[in-house]
Amino acid sequence: MKKIKILIIIIFSFLIFCNYSLKNNGLYNFQYYEDDKTLISNIQTYYDGLVYLKNKNKIIKIFPNSNLEFSRSDDYILNEGIILIYDDNFRSKRLCEKSNVEIKIFLDNQIGKAQFYRLSLSSFLKNLNFDIKIDYITGEDKKTIKTELHYISSDLNYDNYGFFIPLNLFWEIEKYSVNINIYKFKNLVGKIVTSNIVYPKKWVESEQVISFNKSKSYEILKFDRERYEKEKEIRNKIWSENNSYKYFLSGFIYPVNNIQYITSEFGSIRIQKYHNGKIFSRHIHDGMDIANLKGTQIYAAADGIVRYAQKSEIYGNMVIIEHGFSLFTDYSHLDQIYVEPDQFVSKGDVIGIVGSTGWATGPHLHWGARIYGIPVDPRSFFSIEDIVNL
Repeated sequence: MKKIKILIIIIFSFLIFCNYSLKNNGLYNFQYYEDDKTLISNIQTYYDGLVYLKNKNKIIKIFPNSNLEFSRSDDYILNEGIILIYDDNFRSKRLCEKSNVEIKIFLDNQIGKAQFYRLSLSSFLKNLNFDIKIDYITGEDKKTIKTELHYISSDLNYDNYGFFIPLNLFWEIEKYSVNINIYKFKNLVGKIVTSNIVYPKKWVESEQVISFNKSKSYEILKFDRERYEKEKEIRNKIWSENNSYKYFLSGFIYPVNNIQYITSEFGSIRIQKYHNGKIFSRHIHDGMDIANLKGTQIYAAADGIVRYAQKSEIYGNMVIIEHGFSLFTDYSHLDQIYVEPDQFVSKGDVIGIVGSTGWATGPHLHWGARIYGIPVDPRSFFSIEDIVNL
């Protein structure tokens, strides 16, 4: 039996090398193993490994730090890394030699934060379409977000694209993977698979008790649920948009000058009580509260377009600014609003003043940020302009 297995492996190896001619420009490992009695071939490239593989009438360029798995039927799975796929002709071989792909991920890899994924492609790779999904592993479960790849900039050698990766505060994320299919005229020309382990949240999981005075308690008792649901629907529709604006490239600032008094952290557990001590809400805070004097100026944290500016249930006077690539910031409990929907604002422009409208115990600014409608720590973006440093 053992001899038969060895013979099968030798024959299969011969067939593989007949079908796949490998050209190696670095380190790689080519091996066979059995998976449910099916013989599998596996190619693993290392930090400086680059492999060109000929499969029937296609050339597959396998980039460093990639793992590609083949079955007997010539189906393959890219477990990790980058491949480009070309027709086996003279022109395509030249393109294959010259083409390159670079990936870089920016910002903090921590639950509650957000990252930015930048994809750089050789500038002659034009007329491409992308299918992108982000898979989050949460224990034995998997959650998926689909997104779009937006153009950022170009230089002599590369066109640069990107998108945000929110690390949802409400998911116990262990790791995530980004899966990108690249198409040209509906033909698959490349695949990219990357994965990252996600670090746990760092904030202290203490409960914060908030008690409202008698007059504010009566105001809360008059809460209009129907009006709130309509407002929520409008806001969710805004937050779901994924436009190609790049206003966030101007960089981010805090929306008030004095941030000494952060009275409620992003991600804190809050228990809200009426004046008589009765609990009416227990939730995770999806923004950060900065206490300040009533009338203190509030600034746009980055360039953007005002998408929402009105009085609302719970949040009081509220402003939402779109910065592009589905990144939004929101500003709540304002005493007065100084901007209107569809108005362009620059980083540092005054958009209103601090107040205590809505469900607020005193004058403060509730500052939040969302990507694809998912709340993230608004401080995630203070070094966002680094993504254009090529």
